[in-house]
Amino acid sequence: MRTRLFCFLSLAITATAAVGAEPAFPFTRLSTFESLVTEWARIRLQIADEKRDWNDKEAAWQTELELLRTEVQSLQKAINDLTQSQDAAQKSQAEFLAGKERMEAALAALPPILDRAEAHLRELARAIPRSLLAPLDKPLREMPSTPAEGVRLPVSRRLQIVISLYTQIETLQHNVHIGKETLALAPNRSREMDVLYLGLARGFAVSSDDRTAAVGTPSSDGWKWTPNDAIGPAARRAIAVFNRERVAELVDLPLQSAPNKTPSESGTRGAQPPPTASTP
Repeated sequence: MRTRLFCFLSLAITATAAVGAEPAFPFTRLSTFESLVTEWARIRLQIADEKRDWNDKEAAWQTELELLRTEVQSLQKAINDLTQSQDAAQKSQAEFLAGKERMEAALAALPPILDRAEAHLRELARAIPRSLLAPLDKPLREMPSTPAEGVRLPVSRRLQIVISLYTQIETLQHNVHIGKETLALAPNRSREMDVLYLGLARGFAVSSDDRTAAVGTPSSDGWKWTPNDAIGPAARRAIAVFNRERVAELVDLPLQSAPNKTPSESGTRGAQPPPTASTP
């Protein structure tokens, strides 16, 4: 555009010089001036067109520039968010790996603990009355009988069995149980008796005629029954109260297993039936 303006000025100067000079032919001065005015008008129109085109393009470029700036900001935000997410993911992964290492260490320490727990459960099982062993039969059979057999089962399965057995034994320990069992109170002297167990700590047995009775205590070789016929009526009343066959009352039962002593002679106040047993 500046080049064209320079050319126009050059032509104007040339035309002025030509006007000042004596024309060689008629009308030369007028035609030259008209040509210059026409060229000047054309150049002005071209300048206006280019200026208008420049303004339009400048506006479009400004709009595009703003869009590019917005896109850059959006991309920068996305990069920052991705960086934060990556940092959080790395932190979570580190925490997960640390937790995994702790779990693996705890899992590696479990087999010796399970060996001791299984040995303890085998001892407890021997002290549980036969009539109460039914719910424990399946997990006891599945539980390894020796540490060498424990290697064949996954640690997680062994842990499930141990927890299940302890839970069921705890339930037996905190409840009163009534049933019938055939007891050998003396050599060649076995008979069916009604039995009341106070958890897994003490048992009382009485015959159907209430004349024969015994006190049971747990041991590593099973339950030991000591004859004590004097507690027969009291044991019968305790069973009847628990079965809600008679009005609730306090019943004296010996916690010692010494034979041939009445509850008053034993000097020990017997255990009372639990709230459920003492409710009519």
